[in-house]
Amino acid sequence: MLVCVATLPMANAQTFARVGALPLNPGENYLRSAVIDVDGGFAYFGTDAIPGIVVKVKLSDMTRVGALTLNAGENQLWSAVVDAAGGFAYFGTSTSPGIVVKVKLSDMTHAGALTLNLGENTLGSAVIDAAGGFAYFGTLTSPGIVVKIEVGVPTPPAAPVGGVLSPVDKLAIVAPYLSLLGLVGAVLAVAVVKRKPRN
Repeated sequence: MLVCVATLPMANAQTFARVGALPLNPGENYLRSAVIDVDGGFAYFGTDAIPGIVVKVKLSDMTRVGALTLNAGENQLWSAVVDAAGGFAYFGTSTSPGIVVKVKLSDMTHAGALTLNLGENTLGSAVIDAAGGFAYFGTLTSPGIVVKIEVGVPTPPAAPVGGVLSPVDKLAIVAPYLSLLGLVGAVLAVAVVKRKPRN
């Protein structure tokens, strides 16, 4: 099986060209799903094999880094999503019922599997809300079924760059201004008294 890559810079579509290809190992056939970790520089391809195989490819030099053969029954990886920040990818199988397999990206290990309910078969599509902590897998059934999967703890809001989040005491912020206002009031009161005409 070959993995091909092409580049298409938006500024100049005429550079659209085949750059190279990576032949994978025997048995790593029929790549049906893929996800990318742009920041990490890797892509992960799921095969249509029995059992399924996840192949890790380094994008900078198009080299095969490794592969993970899944467990018996975790066959034909037709869909996939990735939580790159969390360090996991989730592959959906073309089985009845479907299975969602969790793969740890750093060391390419099997991190768990979730077998869905009867009728939730052949997971042919998937999307992820990594910040919210959920993935959604679509079945190739009639009617179709969208299955919601909890994949992790929601990502907390990012702290300001170069700053530290700390509790704010609003009274402590306002107190100096209140003191200043009181002082101004006292000064004005004294001035009024001094200017008061004597009988």
